Amino acid sequence: MPEILFRVKNGEDSPALFAHDSFVLIRIWEHHMGFAAIFLAVFLAELGDKTQIASAAFAAGDPGRAWKVFAASSLALVCSTAIAVFLGQLAGEHLARLPLKLISGVVFIALGALAVLDHFRTAAGA
Repeated sequence: MPEILFRVKNGEDSPALFAHDSFVLIRIWEHHMGFAAIFLAVFLAELGDKTQIASAAFAAGDPGRAWKVFAASSLALVCSTAIAVFLGQLAGEHLARLPLKLISGVVFIALGALAVLDHFRTAAGA
């Protein structure tokens, strides 16, 4: 749709213009798909977690302050996400030479192993 509006506005219809418009539309599509993927990943990760349950509990305590709970929870999520993005960018700049996927995979496996060990320790003590 933006491609058609652009052509009508300028009164031109050349193959070069069409190619340029198509490239711009593809870049816009890629940009929005990246945004959508990030939004979906964060949205699904945050669904049903402890912060959402705490927010629901705060809102249930006094239904008249639901907007305050919403505003405070939103601001808290924005601030914690800003810190995570800043630290991730900083780590990406300083650890560019290291295989970050390998490191994150090893850390993830180590945390999983610790969780399994903790489960067995708790089960043995019960």
